Amino acid sequence: MEEPKATGEDLLNIQEVAARLGIAESTAWLIVKRHDLPRYRLPGRGKTVYFRWVDVEAAYNTPVQVGGEPKEGRPVKIAA
Repeated sequence: MEEPKATGEDLLNIQEVAARLGIAESTAWLIVKRHDLPRYRLPGRGKTVYFRWVDVEAAYNTPVQVGGEPKEGRPVKIAA
């Protein structure tokens, strides 16, 4: 299966991703890492990584389970 091509117009850096989603950059990096999003580098742009908006948007709208199922017989505390 061939990976989709990305052009400079399709790509956003992490600051642009965070701004578009209305979240902090650190939160944007968590989304990128949890969903293992593809990263792109553009020639002449140094080490800056870019992300396709369609990938980011799909990841942002996909729930991620944190932790495992509670063990049977152990009470689970719910924060009020």
